[in-house]
Amino acid sequence: MRRSYLDFFQLEYHRVVRFLMCCGADQQTAEDAAQEAFVEGWRLVTAGTWGSVGNQQGWIRRIALNAYRRPRGQKRRQLPVSHGVDLPDRPEPGPGHEELTVQARTVLAALAQLSDDQRHVMALHLDGYSSAEAAQFLGLQDQKARDLLKGARRKLRRILSPAEPAERKG
Repeated sequence: MRRSYLDFFQLEYHRVVRFLMCCGADQQTAEDAAQEAFVEGWRLVTAGTWGSVGNQQGWIRRIALNAYRRPRGQKRRQLPVSHGVDLPDRPEPGPGHEELTVQARTVLAALAQLSDDQRHVMALHLDGYSSAEAAQFLGLQDQKARDLLKGARRKLRRILSPAEPAERKG
């Protein structure tokens, strides 16, 4: 189970960070929340219950999103690290803000203009989840998630569409 979790960590860590950045987190906050979620997952591995988690990709995103949404004034839990337990190595860091392309910055700025719920549903959609799955992860009704996604698409289309060129006279 440990090896499969380490493989899961290697595959999903950067995706979870990207997901949180799409939800509005800056890179450092996204990395902190993702780390907290993966430590929680590691606790399940050491307890032998990780295999019982149904949708592991959705679960890790929900835990990371909850960690990100926690009010800033609340003290983050420092989970104890047991001595003698092999913790997963951290994967190579992803691109920093300075390495993001202009297009990615533009999309992140556009996502920041959405409501929190729209941004969360859109971030899950960008990660390949259906609106029904997003509704389940976020504790929403299916129709509410579909409406949020539809509204987010409409607003993003308006924000990201190039300005209409002025009609030429003559």
